[in-house]
Amino acid sequence: MKKMKKMKKIFLGGCPRSGTTMLGAILGNGNKCICTPESQFKFISDRAILNDRTKVLNLIANNWRFRIWGSNLDELKDHGTNTGYEDLIEQIVQIYAKEHNKADSCIWIDHTPENIENIDFIFSEFENVKFINVIRDPRGVYASFKETKWGILHPKEFAWFWLKFIAVGQLIKNTLPDDSYFEVRFEDVLLDPKIKISEISEFVNIDFSETMIQGNDFDVPSFSKGQHKLVNRKPSKTKIDDWKSRLSKREIELIEFYTEPVLSQLGYVSSSNGGVQMKRWEEMLWFGKKMIRSIQKRVFIINNFR
Repeated sequence: MKKMKKMKKIFLGGCPRSGTTMLGAILGNGNKCICTPESQFKFISDRAILNDRTKVLNLIANNWRFRIWGSNLDELKDHGTNTGYEDLIEQIVQIYAKEHNKADSCIWIDHTPENIENIDFIFSEFENVKFINVIRDPRGVYASFKETKWGILHPKEFAWFWLKFIAVGQLIKNTLPDDSYFEVRFEDVLLDPKIKISEISEFVNIDFSETMIQGNDFDVPSFSKGQHKLVNRKPSKTKIDDWKSRLSKREIELIEFYTEPVLSQLGYVSSSNGGVQMKRWEEMLWFGKKMIRSIQKRVFIINNFR
């Protein structure tokens, strides 16, 4: 595989189910852009082996997250040992791009939610990087979690989970230079996609085209097609508040109770008047639901990735 110019890298991140896939697919529709499936496999915990091409390649090839890509890495096995970690990852992305008829891609769009938790790794190991923090109303995130086989159902635990990502995002915002960090609310993309995608395109220095928001052909992994219904469709503002019909009054009250005042600080309006924290019997009820969800998640993993 011949040496190619380093790719520009656009990493999206945020709390899972916040819209990183939808936004990544939109940006991936830009000129010379390729949006890949989630790539948690790129975070190698033992950074001491990052320059050992053979070990890293074997780790990636055997990672179930990479197997979802469906890419063939045979051409990389005998490619020598002199290339560094970043070059190897870029070569893998280029193979994926070629397999999806986008061989001229020079801009990698990575929508892995966990990017936000690994920002030090990203900026240490990759060059030419920009990061986009995607924030979504916690009530919308929670409603989306309920439709998955793995999402957190316990309202209080979920609130802490969501708040963690918000806190990490604010820390990153205060750490990275302005030309490397962009923050966007999922709802603002739905409200006026033309304006917001144009702003993001300018930030990442790609040419904006209205065709980017008209829907696209991003290859959603088969196991997650059901939970990515907004992907490959034109953003619609009707989805902004659809959590109101998908959550019970008590669920909304609890999410708002445990996420205030951050909820309001981010521009989201509470629909309840303060609310009351979970009662003991509710804790027991949600604990039972949590146990059932754990079993469902285990079965889901066994059926799809073992």
